[in-house]
Amino acid sequence: MKRLIALLAGLAVMGSMSMTSFAAFSDEIALNADGKTYTAALSGDAATANAGKQTTIVAYKGDTIEVGSIQYIDQAAADSFTFQLMDPLTENVKVVMGGEAIDKQEVGTIFFEKEADTYTVSGSVNNFVEADYYDMLVADEIVAPEDLDAYKAAYGTFAHLVTVDEALAYAENYGDELIINPIETVEIVDGTYTFEGLEAGEYAVVITRDAALPYMEYATVEDADVEMDAVDMLFGDVIGAKDFFIDGSDIATVLDVNGLDITEGATVAGYDVVHDLFIDGGDIAVLLGNNGLSLYDYGTDFINDNL
Repeated sequence: MKRLIALLAGLAVMGSMSMTSFAAFSDEIALNADGKTYTAALSGDAATANAGKQTTIVAYKGDTIEVGSIQYIDQAAADSFTFQLMDPLTENVKVVMGGEAIDKQEVGTIFFEKEADTYTVSGSVNNFVEADYYDMLVADEIVAPEDLDAYKAAYGTFAHLVTVDEALAYAENYGDELIINPIETVEIVDGTYTFEGLEAGEYAVVITRDAALPYMEYATVEDADVEMDAVDMLFGDVIGAKDFFIDGSDIATVLDVNGLDITEGATVAGYDVVHDLFIDGGDIAVLLGNNGLSLYDYGTDFINDNL
């Protein structure tokens, strides 16, 4: 009972002081390693002046100290307190101290930082190599397990989430080497891709495959998840002749390895656009059918605006 009376008395004294009478104080509040408790302390002249004398500490929400706003209150002959808030932090909490020898001091504020809303960007690719194809390559001993990653890189379709500037840089440096600095990359193994946990902003999605024209489009995230258009990759812009066009150079490059099977190496595996284990007429027929196509045939806003 004596302790309760002392606390109430301390609160009455503190509550009688104007908020504008706070001294200017640096933030002297630390979140402890347990992630739940805080330690607040008087500092400098205030700690010296009040040394060994009774101190009251109050942590409260809002602009006034009142019963409903108090998150912590205690009193002791100390200039430092470790405490836990009564409720989960949902708004800023101010911490003040006062004592026998000092006026009420604002020690600092425990700031509530609301987590930013996050969204997803997702989409699909219609013509991709399914995961069970890779399983077959190993099961039938066509490719050694230790070589499978190289074949996945040649056959695989990848979705990259990048900044708009990075997409532009990729386009400017387009060629046989994939030069891209993605925020995240996912391999498309079931026809779909999803990028999660994104804050609002403007991104770009770049979809790549070794023997295809890259697809590039804006992904503008505002206040909802974004579903990108389904993509049909345009096959034929092959390694050795990558220039955003499918033309005679690409066809000649594939003709040079006509008749090879994919065990000749992962690089030529990329030319097996119909993925039947051989570089042959089927692949050349695809290139002939796409002859004359370019990056602009995707017709995306990103490509139309920038390239």
